[in-house]
Amino acid sequence: MQHVLYPAAKADPGRRFHALYDKVCRREVLQRGWVAVRANNGAPGIDTTTLAQVEEYGVARLLDELADELREGRYRPLPARRVLIPKPGTAEQRPLSIPAVRDRIVQAALKIVFEPVFEADMLGCSFGFRPKRSAHDALQVLIEERVCDQSVLKLLRVILRAGVMAEGQMLGARGLLPGEHYLDSGYPSAELLVGARERFGIALITPVLLDQSSQARAAAGYDRAAFTIDGDAEQARCPQGQASSSWSRCTQRGTEAIVVKFRGEVCRPCPVRSLCTSATRGGRQLTIRARPLQEALDQARADQISNDWQDKYKLRAGVEGTVRQAVAVAGVRRARYRGLAKVHLEHVFSAVALNLIRLDAWWNGHPLDRTRTGHLARLQLAELSLTA
Repeated sequence: MQHVLYPAAKADPGRRFHALYDKVCRREVLQRGWVAVRANNGAPGIDTTTLAQVEEYGVARLLDELADELREGRYRPLPARRVLIPKPGTAEQRPLSIPAVRDRIVQAALKIVFEPVFEADMLGCSFGFRPKRSAHDALQVLIEERVCDQSVLKLLRVILRAGVMAEGQMLGARGLLPGEHYLDSGYPSAELLVGARERFGIALITPVLLDQSSQARAAAGYDRAAFTIDGDAEQARCPQGQASSSWSRCTQRGTEAIVVKFRGEVCRPCPVRSLCTSATRGGRQLTIRARPLQEALDQARADQISNDWQDKYKLRAGVEGTVRQAVAVAGVRRARYRGLAKVHLEHVFSAVALNLIRLDAWWNGHPLDRTRTGHLARLQLAELSLTA
């Protein structure tokens, strides 16, 4: 195909090509696009689908779906994922847009079809580095002069207008950012709590990791919350009123932290030393985060033990229960059909079925499923029954 297009474009600089879209949809062209994408070994896009997951799903299956969507005019690209990468030799960063794997395949197929036409007219200079012009400008000029296939032009416009997803900006622009977002305990961090609130105004409702000091785990003695932290003066005071002797910034396991130390000669004669530290030589030592991060963590830890927070977080349990029922009863983890429209219809039918099952259980008084009891919890229950 390329060996035919290039001589035709080179022989007649004024020729405009009107039948290119069918070539983009060809199965063998999409296959070549996949080979190019796989060889590049890129990162996943906004849908988090990796190349390995595509291979597990089935490359042939995905290419068939893309070919059908392109032929039927149903193909819609996802926004590209915007990431920042460092510029070599400087402290600056430059933005990089990463399309989804399926979109990179279509783009590679377009390149295969367009390349011989473009190369026939390309000069030794580039539009990309001229003031007020970009690679999109060059592409537009070539297309206007060489291509009149409206289907191809429409596909190209759709790809160029797909946009990027950078820090939730697209949701914000459409007014779809939630006021609260519920997460399970595997996601939260102090940076995420503060960043979501400051950048997007989103309150994350999620259990955070509790204080892991020996005092906090034993629920006895003086844990970190018992100390008064003065970030402006870079000093801490213990429950007995003694001031810290050092305030050192450091990096622990890739995370910035602050280590606060108390002198050993102050801690050793303290009458409540056993409630504070088990150190035999030095004094008490605390590890805290930067002030806004530590305050966010402390507030989240205090909130999550309240009854109001726990009642609110039950919404997350309801979501988990719905997901579990959808997977176990309706089998939605794997689609039974090919094509977005059929899969969407399958999901609609599954949702209707779940609603009918729940209505039947409600009307007939069937109790909800019991909460799963873990292995360790079962051992604890067995021990309690034996002691009773």
